[in-house]
Amino acid sequence: MARPFHVVGEHLGSIAKWALVVLLAAGAAWAMFLPYQYHVSGPIRIQPISRVEVRPEIEGTVAEVLVSEGEWVEQGQPLLRLNERHHESNFEATLARFQEAQARVRLLEAGPVAEEVVKAIKIVETARAKLVWSAARARRYEELHKEGLVAQQEYENALQVRDVDAKELEQAQANLAVVKRANRPETLDAARAEARSLEVVADSFRADVEGTIVVSPLDGHVVSPRVGELRGIYVKPGQKEAVVEIEDDRRVRAEILVPEEDAGAVKVGSPVRLVTWTYADRIFDGEVIAVAPVAAPYSDVAVSGSELAVGDPDVRVVRVLCELDNKAGYLKSEMTGYAKVAAGERPVWDVLSRPFIRWVRVEVWSWIP
Repeated sequence: MARPFHVVGEHLGSIAKWALVVLLAAGAAWAMFLPYQYHVSGPIRIQPISRVEVRPEIEGTVAEVLVSEGEWVEQGQPLLRLNERHHESNFEATLARFQEAQARVRLLEAGPVAEEVVKAIKIVETARAKLVWSAARARRYEELHKEGLVAQQEYENALQVRDVDAKELEQAQANLAVVKRANRPETLDAARAEARSLEVVADSFRADVEGTIVVSPLDGHVVSPRVGELRGIYVKPGQKEAVVEIEDDRRVRAEILVPEEDAGAVKVGSPVRLVTWTYADRIFDGEVIAVAPVAAPYSDVAVSGSELAVGDPDVRVVRVLCELDNKAGYLKSEMTGYAKVAAGERPVWDVLSRPFIRWVRVEVWSWIP
């Protein structure tokens, strides 16, 4: 006996529903094995690759500020000028002493002139002759004084003349000795050493004069706030306040804070895509250049303004660094946002179940005695 048409229709409809369910289940199962590009994400902070703090290397008063905040400067371009008067006077005085020492070295290298030696010998002979005469005269006056034939004053004058002639002979002999030994190696070495010492001091003062012009060590923007207020202040080497910061932001570095459980998937060279709070509609592309060798509490390295587990002391992160081209100048230092680091393709099921599997492998494993 034939079944009614409505019974057959209901039976076919039930089969179709089950077939659809099976088909959807098979499709879902198949989809779970499809490859999916997995990403590791975290908050970012933009930092320049090249940034220097330029400080004067000498003491002095800032006489002129030659740049302004935000200005682009080239390497070697003057930034500040210090008052150079004191440094120039030190250099000129030392240079004059150095030149004098050089002249003395040249005289010693030339040696004594024969005419000078002859002249010194004649002076000695003249002084000796005068002493012979005055000494004989003093002896005569002494005998006459004993006999009462000359006055006391005349006797004393004769003794004084003898003593003066003796001193002149002594001085003449000393001068002759100096002239004769003027070319001794020890004297010349001492003169050369003195000249070298003065040359070093002069070079140091010359460097101080050149150091009154403080120049930029690289191309970049002046990022110091209120840099014009440096004028008139007295600066010393190493002074923290007196500084001009130069930043080359044509390439920048993004510091990404990746949760420690995802850090193992990050590799050097991995592509990075990031957005900032300032340019939420613009995606910037970069590449991982380094992964920090340690994990740290998030509170120690937190990016200001981020929302990653703020206040949770148990969250630890790994710093990941990437570089980006910034010739357009959109990215500024200290900007924040979020980044995604490509961590390779994985099955969809692996991506979806990863948190649970990780919890089982770590947390549950720790429960097993």
